[in-house]
Amino acid sequence: MALNWTPQIGDPTLGGWITVFAYVVCALVCGIHAFKVRQEKSPGSDKREKWFWIYLTLLMCFLSANKQLDLQSLFTEIGKALAQQQGWYDNRRQVQLLFIAGVIIGSTGFIAIMTIVNWDLMNKLWLAVLGVALLLGFVFIRASSFHHFDDFIGWQVTGLRMNWIMEIGAITLITLSALLNLRNKSISR
Repeated sequence: MALNWTPQIGDPTLGGWITVFAYVVCALVCGIHAFKVRQEKSPGSDKREKWFWIYLTLLMCFLSANKQLDLQSLFTEIGKALAQQQGWYDNRRQVQLLFIAGVIIGSTGFIAIMTIVNWDLMNKLWLAVLGVALLLGFVFIRASSFHHFDDFIGWQVTGLRMNWIMEIGAITLITLSALLNLRNKSISR
């Protein structure tokens, strides 16, 4: 299976580097929040909250590296090579639509599972859960290389590309959630 991919900077534009910076800031804020979660009052829910923020810290670190390593292009190349090798490349649009439907169902399922598992914490986590679902949905649909979606995210609104608005918007929701929770923790002390 021959791949047409080499490691390189995925988005060397100012917007790309601002997005990387947003991921790094989000990872730092999530990490600080995870460190500050206390385990004195109700150990079960605080432990789940702490791990929630640790996982988000790790996810944001991975996505910041992925933004410039362009691993989703490798994923796309592997999918293309498999489609050609297995003879279904001409039907790839149907597979891409199924993939996007799966991402939407998966993102909705993620929100549902996170809500059920962390029901007692959702007043603190709902904004972060929504941000993660939107961000992962964006990343996976972008990785599917569906050309209509590529056309949409290429649009510009007041000089800003839609993909920057969508990606940084979702990152901002997660960061804002962590900051609000940190502020509420310092007020309640």
